Amino acid sequence: MYFAIRDNLSALQISGSEAADFLNDLLTAQIANVEIGQAQAACLLSPQGRILFDMLVFRAEEDRFWLQAPSAEVADLRKRLVMYRLRRPIGIELCEAWMSAVLFDDTAQTALPEVGFVDPRDAALGSHIVGTAELPIPDKAEQVDETRWQAHRIARNVPEGPIDLVRNRALMLEAGLDSFNAVDFSKGCYVGQEVTARTKYRGLVKRRILCIRSTDSNLASGMDVLNGDVVIGQVLSCAHDGSLALATLRLDAVQTHMNEDTALRVGETQITLHYPAHLPEIQFPE
Repeated sequence: MYFAIRDNLSALQISGSEAADFLNDLLTAQIANVEIGQAQAACLLSPQGRILFDMLVFRAEEDRFWLQAPSAEVADLRKRLVMYRLRRPIGIELCEAWMSAVLFDDTAQTALPEVGFVDPRDAALGSHIVGTAELPIPDKAEQVDETRWQAHRIARNVPEGPIDLVRNRALMLEAGLDSFNAVDFSKGCYVGQEVTARTKYRGLVKRRILCIRSTDSNLASGMDVLNGDVVIGQVLSCAHDGSLALATLRLDAVQTHMNEDTALRVGETQITLHYPAHLPEIQFPE
């Protein structure tokens, strides 16, 4: 059992009797039904359906939520939420002295104690222990660098912004976020809902974020992924000194690779796809 401090994250506190409905009207996920002590992955989209912010939403109390996001973006997220608040009696404040850690076991051999908020995207990613007071880290947990948890996240094919979810460009379904409980297709309208729903029901997904591996440690964010001499995508976040990464890839090229066993490479290094078996089967465009 390990824990890693995530010191590049901050949070907003959303409070008030209408906080749940306010967030539900804006974010991609169903927030109103999240129980106290649980978390929910969600995004705030542009009207064109592009991801502006991704976050974990923690329900601390009935009328109090914490929205955790990258520290560099949390001020802009607050401005956006204040713009939508209008006259609703809702508090939107920065959580001072925010602390965040993740408790996990990347070998899946240790039972984790019931502490913190279980990761809503994938329970195998562990629990998020957050707050503005001293964090209740279990005594038996061994502290490791956050890069170890990031490698675990990448291997589970779970994207996070801002590297994986390029702001104002990434789409929910191209990022595969429907597989991680970050979008609800049965709730009412939210910002960007029309484009997201149309993408799903018309089968318009052309790209996907997928995990790739190489035998050499030379993958780096921004590098091109090639099928033969044709560029079919780009490397996103990396781990294990560049031997493991997420990449955004054209689905038609992925299908050709699977059917014809073509060679994928980054630079001169051959790579392989690593798609975890627990995820839904990839849907290719017809």
